[in-house]
Amino acid sequence: MYLFLFICTLLVPVSMTVIGLSYRKHPPQDRNGLLGYKTAMSRLNKDTWDYVQKYAGKLWMILGMGLTVVTVLVMIAVKENAEFETYAVILTFSQLAVMALTIIPVEIRLNRVFDKNGRKK
Repeated sequence: MYLFLFICTLLVPVSMTVIGLSYRKHPPQDRNGLLGYKTAMSRLNKDTWDYVQKYAGKLWMILGMGLTVVTVLVMIAVKENAEFETYAVILTFSQLAVMALTIIPVEIRLNRVFDKNGRKK
């Protein structure tokens, strides 16, 4: 059971890292497609779209790698604990929160670089 949960707790941070690397090197081109960081601001035009895909990709890659290290360390530390399942669940929800909260710095960055019409400041 421990090994299964250990692998499960790595799904979010490893996915963030892989997607981040992918978006940095090959950002999604279609603003209306299934992939990509999508908000109203990011889809204004090609400049905002390209910029945000690379920036969000870099952020996800860095956070994903950091979360991977933290996850491995925490899961090793709680291996002998009878409540390791609880730690795994808390860790996974924390990872999801970090992933969701990346919207804040990305949108702040977009608003610093582009005006409300999508033109570079």
